[in-house]
Amino acid sequence: MKKTVLVSCTAALFTTVLCAACSSTKITGAELHPTVASYIRTWPLGSTVEDQKANIHWSAKELKGGSMTDLIIAFAHAKSDGTIYFPDVESTEHPFPGMWSEVTKIRKRYPNLKIHVSIGGWGADQFSPVAADPAKRAVFVQSVLALVEEKKLDGIDIDWEYPVGPDWGEEIPHSPEDGANFIEMLSQIRTGFGALEQKTGKKYSISIAAPGSSWYPQKVDVVKVASIVDTIKLMTYDYYGGWSSTTGHHANLYNNPADPAWGGWSTAQSVDTYLAAGVPASKLIVGVAFYGRAWKGVADGGTNGLFRKFSEPAYPDGLSWPDLKKLLEPGSGYTQYWDDTAKAPYLYNGDIFVTYTDAREIAEIGAYVKQKGLGGVMVWEYGHDTDGELMKPLYDSLN
Repeated sequence: MKKTVLVSCTAALFTTVLCAACSSTKITGAELHPTVASYIRTWPLGSTVEDQKANIHWSAKELKGGSMTDLIIAFAHAKSDGTIYFPDVESTEHPFPGMWSEVTKIRKRYPNLKIHVSIGGWGADQFSPVAADPAKRAVFVQSVLALVEEKKLDGIDIDWEYPVGPDWGEEIPHSPEDGANFIEMLSQIRTGFGALEQKTGKKYSISIAAPGSSWYPQKVDVVKVASIVDTIKLMTYDYYGGWSSTTGHHANLYNNPADPAWGGWSTAQSVDTYLAAGVPASKLIVGVAFYGRAWKGVADGGTNGLFRKFSEPAYPDGLSWPDLKKLLEPGSGYTQYWDDTAKAPYLYNGDIFVTYTDAREIAEIGAYVKQKGLGGVMVWEYGHDTDGELMKPLYDSLN
């Protein structure tokens, strides 16, 4: 998940059938209680830097906790010595000193809602050196355990972007040893949680955020990771953006063969990549984007702007759901289109092309998750839809 102005990121219960011939148990259906998780930002709300200068943060009274099973507070970071802190909460520029008080209110209002903290995010650059040093790694693990116990959390999410790193990610420190060190770090957290569970009588979960890409399973032993963590949350969005050569869908469910970028990428392709690598379906959580991306200087080209060249990105800070709703209003100048192959909506006004997610695509994603027997869905992020207008149809699509 990218911590820019706008954008980026449990054990499953399944019905089983006993095979009389082989006396083995097989998963035969979708989860009875799928995860519906939402990340929630620690920095101010708003679609632009100017908006955020008002220093308005979310509050417990706004949260629609009945439309989710898990809330993930993002982000904490690791310091160079391995200790954990919250850069946005403790910021002198845009502080959020009342965050934990709001969390307490949420917990009282929604006692069944599981609350986690995510450590990392884009730009969190201490993972590699901390994980490589046994002493610093031990400090990190103890800091995780202390945070979980002190704040009465239900678990932790590790959003290391990225162990070993993609070939294009030179700006974030990484090394070939990251994969092994990552697994050791997760193993030590799991061991620590085991001891904490003996003390408190409570179960704690570990999740990781992983890119919806093909390179990650090639560089990280995702099967070993899956054996340690409860879930792997796939960041299945940002397939297209200002860095792309053409417009396109940034969070489409399926591939569109007309996509000029090697047939494009999709959520289904991301899931298939991890399944092919050996990750159990029940451990995979599909990411859903509550924000849009846009380009301007886009010619129609007979596709209403889809897969066309552009002059420059539009709305460089992204578009939240309230921003998008304005574009959907009559008289906005935009026309809404639906790519039935990709199962993705888009907007076009003759110059600006907008890719986003709506309730129709959410219904398709929910049906896909159930059909594949996946663990559930997660949202990046609640601050893009504080009224919960997309959270409810997302929750309903799985329940």
